[in-house]
Amino acid sequence: MRISLDLRLNDIGLENYICDVESSHMSTYECIKYYFRFPNGYGAVVLKDFNSIGFFDNLWELQTVDYNSKNQMSYAKLKDIYKNNTFLGNLTDEQVEKYLHDILKLVRKEK
Repeated sequence: MRISLDLRLNDIGLENYICDVESSHMSTYECIKYYFRFPNGYGAVVLKDFNSIGFFDNLWELQTVDYNSKNQMSYAKLKDIYKNNTFLGNLTDEQVEKYLHDILKLVRKEK
């Protein structure tokens, strides 16, 4: 089975927010993670790996993250995006793009 590791974004402006890309091999499968960081301090990890939700259907998993002032990343439960989870799975390229836009538009809440 061929798994596509190319994230196809119609809005190429989103590519400007990719701060890192990691690729690796797990078992006999290739894996990839795209790290996004937005000006509002939030971001996302978009991945396909052997353990991600949707991998065998050639779909993406998206994990929301929060960057602190020291540039450290932690997983974030963004209730404005989806209910009380830090990730979504079984996403098409188009759905990933929609969620990335939703995260980009969030207004940072002071802690």
